[in-house]
Amino acid sequence: KNVFLNTVVIGNMDQAGVLKKLSRKLDKEYKSRSARSPKDKILLINLLFDKGLQYADINRVLELASQSGFGKYKLIIQGEE
Repeated sequence: KNVFLNTVVIGNMDQAGVLKKLSRKLDKEYKSRSARSPKDKILLINLLFDKGLQYADINRVLELASQSGFGKYKLIIQGEE
């Protein structure tokens, strides 16, 4: 149930407060990227999920990304190696 943002571990969905932490990081990431790109460009974010994550959890993360301003998503599922 690990959640990553651009290959950096944010936390585990079972941890209290992980969604708030993720929301803050997404807001910061969006502000940083939007300052460097044209105003009309839709920003892409890579979201890497552990394959054991439930769809409802993935949906919550997508909602947070959308609320932060991201309009395009690349979903990456990490499986067993």
